[in-house]
Amino acid sequence: MADLLASLPEAISPQYVMSEPNAAICLYRGPVRVRIGANTWRAAGALTYTWFPSSGLILRIREVPGSASGAQFPLEADFEISGGRPFRGSLLSIGSRTELTFLLSTVEKTYVSGPLTKLLFHIPNFVRYGGNFVRKANSYYGGRIEATYDCWKVTIDQIKDANLNNKLHLPGSFDITHVGLLERSDGMQFYFDDVQDVLRCLGITFTFIRGGWCVPFLLVGQDNDGNKMHAIWETVRIDPIFGGRSWFPRTATIEAFSELLPLVADKMRREKDGQDLQALVDWYAFLLKNTGEPYFALPIVTSALDLIFWDIFVGGGIIKDENSIDKLNVADRIRLILDKLKVSSDIPPACEELKKAAESKNWADLPHALTELRNSLVHPKKRERLYQVTPRAVWDVVRVGIQYLELGILRMLGYKGSYWDRISDKEAAVPWA
Repeated sequence: MADLLASLPEAISPQYVMSEPNAAICLYRGPVRVRIGANTWRAAGALTYTWFPSSGLILRIREVPGSASGAQFPLEADFEISGGRPFRGSLLSIGSRTELTFLLSTVEKTYVSGPLTKLLFHIPNFVRYGGNFVRKANSYYGGRIEATYDCWKVTIDQIKDANLNNKLHLPGSFDITHVGLLERSDGMQFYFDDVQDVLRCLGITFTFIRGGWCVPFLLVGQDNDGNKMHAIWETVRIDPIFGGRSWFPRTATIEAFSELLPLVADKMRREKDGQDLQALVDWYAFLLKNTGEPYFALPIVTSALDLIFWDIFVGGGIIKDENSIDKLNVADRIRLILDKLKVSSDIPPACEELKKAAESKNWADLPHALTELRNSLVHPKKRERLYQVTPRAVWDVVRVGIQYLELGILRMLGYKGSYWDRISDKEAAVPWA
């Protein structure tokens, strides 16, 4: 046992730890220089990352001078903490004459000036997986996935037992479940400005893997020995825990992550800074969070698939005459996508309610059913047709449409690894591999 532990890499230690799911994270407690209008003073302050009523960076200050009456408080104020750049906050509440609460966008604090060797970041509400083994104290567990692209190396460690707390599985919960390190593959030093595109790429990748917004946050720049040099705390977009499952395989996570991250980075770099990819991932995250509302999902699924059509067929140069696209209806475009994905357009046998509806409505295949239901929803004169179909049949259409979207995004990226097939409920290689 001792020999095994000694041979394993040590798990990355988070800089910030939550005492339990949904607990606020204290980032700074101490003096704050406050400027509100013409009033400037020093006050005791507490800076936390708070999850409710909405997630964000919160500053509470006390010791408000009597001359700064409540009627004088503007919507914004300026602040400065020891070792930090000046920052601005928006007034949230006036608790009393001695306490004010502000919502912040970004706060930076410098501990030691100079370039960084590593950037540590935290990941909230990420997926569980089985990764490479790492050691923690006198035990080990499979929690590490890694990827490299260009000059960057990314290492992600699952925090031991973080995902096992029963409270985390309650809808609406938050927890820091993973921690990561970003460093150059050649070991060279870098600055925060050098990694902005990398962090954005990681956010898109994590969100697509999870199927909900999940980005690196609470950044801590370190030297080679792991000592803190610079921290950036930001209010970021984070979705709470929900019941939907994404395409990400649970048994081939090491290979899937190492393949996916460079593909996302390349796509974002090559095509309009990845705007189409970001829109698709955003829609995908919305769909997975709202699987209980299939009627809302119909127009989003069809719009997302149409965007994939344009990316693959127009952006990829397969169709050079854009005027010819007008001759194709949305169902035809989806059929072309499915042909590229090597996926049948037939209604899957598992979708029994949908098959019954298709027979009664003379729908030729699933793209036909999807577009007919979508048109019935968005066009008032056709709305009655939607009510003639059972909710289960609508859900079947949406469920298969979400799988089309997952495969379409993976095909756009050029991914050839494994995925979870939500129709057959098993992992498989993507059909075009």
